[in-house]
Amino acid sequence: MSLDKQKISTVILLIIVFLLAATINAAPVYANFCQVNYVAYNYPQQLLPNQNFRTGVNVNGVCIPDDSYDYSIRVDLTDMAGQILSSNYASIGYVKIGQIWQTTALNYITAPVSTGPWQIQFTVYLFANINSGHVIDYKTIKPVTIQVGV
Repeated sequence: MSLDKQKISTVILLIIVFLLAATINAAPVYANFCQVNYVAYNYPQQLLPNQNFRTGVNVNGVCIPDDSYDYSIRVDLTDMAGQILSSNYASIGYVKIGQIWQTTALNYITAPVSTGPWQIQFTVYLFANINSGHVIDYKTIKPVTIQVGV
């Protein structure tokens, strides 16, 4: 191997190592202003076809206090393909030092007409609403199965 090819190979190897190291040490997507202590889901286990019903998601946590940070949650109910069936917000508001907050987001939805197991998922987002806009601080997804009909 000539000296030029060896130098090129070394440079390429160093670039690959740098890119891998940068990927491994990449910062998380979320800002982490808050620590979520728990998320509790309230939904029926069985429904009649085409029945209207309500779900609730209760979220509890602690956030960094700042007069300019307003916090809120959003809960999306989606089918397994990701299509939103229902979505709703709940405000947490501005928090004080050491304040443990708790809020509940309610969603209203209608069961399908067909009978059988119905799989949906809850997607819970926590937003820090700061001067630059809404920043996703936390996200969790919980798939559930509800029996429609008998």
